[in-house]
Amino acid sequence: GDGELELLGYALPDEPVAPGEVARLTLCWRAMRRPATAYTVFVHWLDGQGAYCGGQDNMPVMGQRPTDGWVPQEVVVDEWQIPLPADMPPGVYQIEVGMYDAKTGQRLPIYLDGVCQDQDRLLLPNGLTVP
Repeated sequence: GDGELELLGYALPDEPVAPGEVARLTLCWRAMRRPATAYTVFVHWLDGQGAYCGGQDNMPVMGQRPTDGWVPQEVVVDEWQIPLPADMPPGVYQIEVGMYDAKTGQRLPIYLDGVCQDQDRLLLPNGLTVP
């Protein structure tokens, strides 16, 4: 395929993260070819109905590693620290991850294990538990 970026792996908090605390998340990307665009990464929390409940969007590695500077086969470790709102209701939230072009809002196809993901996003298998 003409995929540019693959999510090689990720690490999520094993423990529940209380409202007002910081959720730490690591994404491990690989450039399959050099991206022409500096994409914005999104990490969003979704409730049981799939509705957006918050999260964060920024360039990889806190803005320090724009994707248009990546070289083919380079692996970039992208660490996130996302504060949860103090009033976040308890529950298990799905986490969706992906990239988009901030100029157009167009999402980039995301591959995991060579499979293009539905809706150009990756739903991580383990959710975020808020007690």
